[in-house]
Amino acid sequence: SGNFTIDTVIVGNKIFDFNQNTSIYNYEDFAKTSYIKSISDGKIDTNNNNLSEFLEINFTLGIKTSDIYTIAYDLYDQFDNFVTNISKTQPLTAGTQNVQTLVNGSDIYKTKINGPYVLSFAKLSINNEAKDIIFNAHTTNQSFYTDYEKPNLPDLNVAINKSFSEISNITKIEVNLSNIGNAPAFNIFLDIFD
Repeated sequence: SGNFTIDTVIVGNKIFDFNQNTSIYNYEDFAKTSYIKSISDGKIDTNNNNLSEFLEINFTLGIKTSDIYTIAYDLYDQFDNFVTNISKTQPLTAGTQNVQTLVNGSDIYKTKINGPYVLSFAKLSINNEAKDIIFNAHTTNQSFYTDYEKPNLPDLNVAINKSFSEISNITKIEVNLSNIGNAPAFNIFLDIFD
């Protein structure tokens, strides 16, 4: 956007030194299809525990025709480590529209990858037909995976009771194992040693 300088004009083999400024133009005035105007980001902490449930990526779109649009992007760190890919489809009407996408914070935590995060591309499409695509579309603010909610995890509780019978010379060991976490526990192995 802005004024442009026409430096030289070539007609046939001749070069003319023109050096003239144009009026002010905005590329958006020339867009024939819907396009991505801008991208912003932020973190959402719904329960105020200083751990974010979501990384929010917001898109401002210039929509030329009402239709059902899909916005899609891949999220990486600055060293090209893959974090996740996101896609959101929704109907949009002509005009300037805002679309919010949410990256699950526990999914970021599971990757153990720190930000800032990079949208390697952002694509706006209708029925898989790209209307606009931007490469290296946006870099988020600095954050660490520990800034996000941990995923649900199992939490095992072990209680051991023993009894010895002098008559039979047998020791009885009772092990109670319970999961007090908020996710299932699998492949639990128990070894008992003297």
